[in-house]
Amino acid sequence: MRQFMTLIFQEDGIVRPLLPDLWHELSIGVAALPEYASSSLRAIDVSWRLTPAGKIDLNCAATGFWIDVARDGRVITDHDAAICVDGPRWQPTLADLEKCELAVQQYVSRSRTDVVGLPLVGSRDTYSILSIDGRPNIAAAPSVGLFWVAYELNSNWMFLITETCSLAAAEPKAGQLCCLADHDSVWKQLRSKTLQEIGGSGLPLTVVYDDYSQPRRGRVEYRPTTCQFTIYADRQLCNPLLKKAVVIAFNLAEQGHRFQFDDRHSTSDGG
Repeated sequence: MRQFMTLIFQEDGIVRPLLPDLWHELSIGVAALPEYASSSLRAIDVSWRLTPAGKIDLNCAATGFWIDVARDGRVITDHDAAICVDGPRWQPTLADLEKCELAVQQYVSRSRTDVVGLPLVGSRDTYSILSIDGRPNIAAAPSVGLFWVAYELNSNWMFLITETCSLAAAEPKAGQLCCLADHDSVWKQLRSKTLQEIGGSGLPLTVVYDDYSQPRRGRVEYRPTTCQFTIYADRQLCNPLLKKAVVIAFNLAEQGHRFQFDDRHSTSDGG
């Protein structure tokens, strides 16, 4: 069965679905595109289906259109809630079609990704726990490691991106067991991926944006003398959802653990 969606072309060249079931609070009538307030964006209607071999069979409309974004960031619609079309039609180039395929590819990948949390439209308790390769990443045993927090564009969906390390492989440091890797080198490795690689994984495309050059982050360490895990995190991440996701990601539910929030993890913390 074919599915239909409208794709928008952002000014930064990235193409995204305009669909509330993917961008959880991105729907017609909601302030969906505040960064493009009082402007126009290219858009195109597409349809797609998955072949028996798991490939995407994509059809794009022969011509695209323009959508208006109001001053408050809302997509302008008519009385029937249909998107208002503005300006002349435009014909997609080969590069445009490739970007459309990438956007649909990411949509399919996201819908197939194992999600921890409740995928409810409009819910704030929605999150995924992923490795830097975009795979579900929940430790099989209590672990230490690093984590970063990212959000999809215009969405409350939280991505906890983790680099876990077993206690047996951890490095002793100042009386604690720590991850051998450091935040900066691992994050640079992630941001070196191409848009195609990011799009083919479960990761949000926002991780390659400048806003995420130094994302909110934290780390988990273990002190053998007290048998306690300590989660160090950016003060701005102090919320129940983050705590819940970290405890699940590092398998700490049945372990002694505490959170310590500070300002050190908003920039470079030396590891």
